[in-house]
Amino acid sequence: MQRAADLAHAIAAAEPEDARPLMTAALIDLHAGMPPSEAMDNEAAQEWAKCAGEAELVAIAEAVATELLTRSLHPDQRRGLLRWLFLSLPLANRLRFLKWGKENCACD
Repeated sequence: MQRAADLAHAIAAAEPEDARPLMTAALIDLHAGMPPSEAMDNEAAQEWAKCAGEAELVAIAEAVATELLTRSLHPDQRRGLLRWLFLSLPLANRLRFLKWGKENCACD
């Protein structure tokens, strides 16, 4: 209980732009120890996705992407989503995107 109280105080004392990632990371850690919820049944989601048409998949993905605009995700979660979307592109598109990024983005 003391560790939870210490974490709550640390989050409350942090700058707002720092507090959100701290809280998100804490919630991810907390969720990792929780029993799986029926809403998070990955097998059922995969089975539904296999049966869904392309229009349904796009509609759900767009709805989720729109909702994510207002959510404070942990950077690892955002990177994972971006990686998933990138890997969904055909190889030729991925290579063109990487070439474009190399030519147009400042990298250190």
